[in-house]
Amino acid sequence: MKRIIKHYGVLGMRWGHRKSHRYLDTDIVIEKGTQINRVVPKTFLENEKQHKGLAYAAVLEKDKEVYRKSAKLFAKISGGMAFDMSFKAKELIVSPGDKHRVDLFIETVSKNPKIKKELSSGVNRLFVSPKTLDNLNTGDRKTERAYRRFSFLLVSNRNIRDPYFKTLEAHGYNMVIDDGDKRSGTSEAPIIIFDRGKSLTKPKIKQL
Repeated sequence: MKRIIKHYGVLGMRWGHRKSHRYLDTDIVIEKGTQINRVVPKTFLENEKQHKGLAYAAVLEKDKEVYRKSAKLFAKISGGMAFDMSFKAKELIVSPGDKHRVDLFIETVSKNPKIKKELSSGVNRLFVSPKTLDNLNTGDRKTERAYRRFSFLLVSNRNIRDPYFKTLEAHGYNMVIDDGDKRSGTSEAPIIIFDRGKSLTKPKIKQL
């Protein structure tokens, strides 16, 4: 039995309950067969055709339109081309909910000295203070603020991203909400899929 907590109005994506020890009430669930899109410039296209690795993508229709419009505008200004890649989910794709993402951030930092060192060095210190990292607690505002700032580093820093994603995968997740993009106001529910080859069909590609 499924209990829908929140529905964003797109088929296959909801905030819901799964009767499995792997999933929590607030998990974000994308059903098998749901259409997922990713927009890329022409310079990325050949590499994208290999269908490997992470996929930064969108599942909500309004998010897809935001990315398409931005890509077309950039292509017009730069004189390049942009392409819309359309996938189907091959399996159930699940992200931890808001609170659980923070909890898993705490777990990652507490169990991985290397990520703590990375977050405490260089420009990363401006995002997350070393003092806060020594006192991470569930429900604490400073911890939640540290996670929000941490989320902006995921795209650019593999030394931070990889350990966190491995923690999520160890808990049975194959996707996470891209909080950095979400909190920037770019889109409402951007997603990062960990293994596109496993989770997504090969894309249909269309020039924008």
